[in-house]
Amino acid sequence: KEVLKKGLKWRIGNGINTEIWNDNGISTIHEPPTPTPSNVLDHNAQVSQQIVWDNGEWDRELVRQCFDDATTQAILSILLPHRLCADKHIWSKHLTGNYTVKSGYRLAYGLVNGIASENVTVPAQQENLWKWFWSITLPHKINIFGGKCCRDILPTLVNLVGRVPQTETICKIFHARKESMMRAIFKCPWAARVWEDNKLAIGGEINISNNMTYFLKVTRSKLTIEKMQFLYDI
Repeated sequence: KEVLKKGLKWRIGNGINTEIWNDNGISTIHEPPTPTPSNVLDHNAQVSQQIVWDNGEWDRELVRQCFDDATTQAILSILLPHRLCADKHIWSKHLTGNYTVKSGYRLAYGLVNGIASENVTVPAQQENLWKWFWSITLPHKINIFGGKCCRDILPTLVNLVGRVPQTETICKIFHARKESMMRAIFKCPWAARVWEDNKLAIGGEINISNNMTYFLKVTRSKLTIEKMQFLYDI
């Protein structure tokens, strides 16, 4: 959810749905703009108030009065549609405006590591691994779940620390180890039993220090497509 919030921007149409100071409709600026001392628009003002409706163009004098030079230039460079249609959300991290797994990964990785998403590169080997994973015929929800595991964004107790007040990381069932993603999927006694019973002999190869990407590499090298489909359905 947080990744989506960071990646979504408004594509300005008539400006009615977009609030100037609370939403972001400027592709070159990552946060909503800051008003200048000469600003005359209130804190709930809509982008539509900056548009001259008679000709469907920006009110240049008003924009210059309310924003600094850099923001003014960014706003005036936005081309308004010939017909002022409704504003719509778009994914700002891809040229098409549509969400892609790669762009989402880059943004999430950048947020965690303090790197601008455009500076995040996906190693060719890992990119090929992702393409292979998404090529397996599986229910879409399994692909999504696998992607969340690889990015370690499941709501495990370890991941909830710092987001949910007074969260403890120790497993509430076995009270033995921290509930990380890898422990929940592989090393929890109940999960380990499932891996032992399925006769695929994969779970035992995953050390607690490994990650889900390593698991994908193991399954890709050792199992047939049919067995992998069975495995991920578990």
